[in-house]
Order: sequence, then C-alpha cells, then structure tokens
Amino acid sequence: MLNKWFEPKHVNLGGGVFVALGWKNLEAVASHVNPHPFQFTPDCVFPFSDKSVETVYSSHALEHLDQPTVDRLLQETYRILKPEGRLILKLPDFDRTLECW
Repeated sequence: MLNKWFEPKHVNLGGGVFVALGWKNLEAVASHVNPHPFQFTPDCVFPFSDKSVETVYSSHALEHLDQPTVDRLLQETYRILKPEGRLILKLPDFDRTLECW
C-alpha cells in the first residue's frame, strides 16, 4: 500500500500518458510519466487502501481487457472507493454493455 500521506484522491485506469494533481494513473504501458507500469490481471491488487479514493475513472480502456480482468478491476474499484465515491466509466456502446451486464 502507498503511504496514506501520498494516496491520491482520484484514480485513472488505463489512461495512457496522464498526469493531474491529486490523481494516480494505473497504466500498463511504460512512459516518461509512468516509469512503473501497473499490469491489469485477473488477480491484480490496486496499491491503495480500502475506502480511500473519491473517484475511479476509466475511458475506453476496459473494452480491451478480458472478462476476468474487468471483473477484478471492478472488485478492486469497489474496495478502494469511499462510501460516497464515484465510478465513472466511458465505454463504446455503453447502453449495450449495460444491457448485457
């Protein structure tokens, strides 16, 4: 786990090159702003404490992952979100995705 002093208020999942104050980007691809990539797997554990994050955001990333990995990311999102926290997802054809879910 991260030191609570440095825990972000917001987490972006699969955001590519993304830097914003108060945000932590979990991204699988290494870059100059992401020297320590985070691998999304069916058994990954987000490096944040339970109920410590206000927002989890993901835009057009989940559709590139297999179902067991997506399930795990949603479980981890639930674990780290504060009770009043927000999950914001952007997916292609979201209405169809929601209908299938």
